[in-house]
Amino acid sequence: MKQPLIDLIKNTLILECNLPDSPRKLERSSLSTKDDNCFKIVDSTNLSKLIYNNIVNYAYDAFEMLYDEQVLLHRALYSRIRYNAVARDTAKLSYGFYGEVLLHALLHVIYKVPPLISKGHFFIAGNGESKGYDAYHLVEASGQIHLWFGEAKFREQSASCIKTALENLESKVLTDKYFIENNFIPIFDEMSKTTAYDLVLKESKLLEIKKQWVEKGQVTINDFKAQNIGVVYPIMIAFNQSAAGYDKSISNCIEYIRKNYTHLKFEGLSLERTIFFIFIPMEDVKLIKNTVIQWIESKEQLI
Repeated sequence: MKQPLIDLIKNTLILECNLPDSPRKLERSSLSTKDDNCFKIVDSTNLSKLIYNNIVNYAYDAFEMLYDEQVLLHRALYSRIRYNAVARDTAKLSYGFYGEVLLHALLHVIYKVPPLISKGHFFIAGNGESKGYDAYHLVEASGQIHLWFGEAKFREQSASCIKTALENLESKVLTDKYFIENNFIPIFDEMSKTTAYDLVLKESKLLEIKKQWVEKGQVTINDFKAQNIGVVYPIMIAFNQSAAGYDKSISNCIEYIRKNYTHLKFEGLSLERTIFFIFIPMEDVKLIKNTVIQWIESKEQLI
């Protein structure tokens, strides 16, 4: 990632507070196993610029970037994101890539969690956006691997973000079956197409598991348990700030989660798991998305 883009991300997304925050009287989410993080947007136009300029990094791995960035952006929009320039405005505004690109930028630059494989590899043939988790990132320290599989919601209403992020979380998404069949098998299958990924996984425990998949065509959740691999699941909620202010916007989210989702247990995933929220209230979600759309269709020069 280019330094100007890294600087843009750091200067646009500012950590406002961690939850719980006693002076603000803000609690941590009832579902979180670690502190939630609350960010402020310094400038809405710069947030649009951040998203627009990070599409290429979201869609491609570093070793794939062999062409001019403007060429890669065009390819990414029409082959990996499935952007449809002739779609209705409502359809363009509903695309999921805005939030996914923003989450990618946060994890890579602010949380310092590099991508394991780009989300762009998992597009659906024909029309339609890619399924599965919204981010695939990797941290390995002190002999332990943590795989970050994120969820990103970028909508006008915080309640809508939270509902769609959590409605299938316990029964489907955070389960052994989904982890293996809908995410890791496709990941290993895609990574097996080029040896470049072996360099990404060099000296990682994941390389051994990847080789098992290639040689045997099968891995189980026990293969991950044996390697003491854990899952970190950040849930990004980006939404329009309440007229009552920033703190009220956050407390509304916490209260909505408490009232509707405290019962979730996530016992279907037997790996060690860490769950936390990233809350990002902002002035005008629709304006930010429309600005990105305008730049895409006018072929705005990348920074």
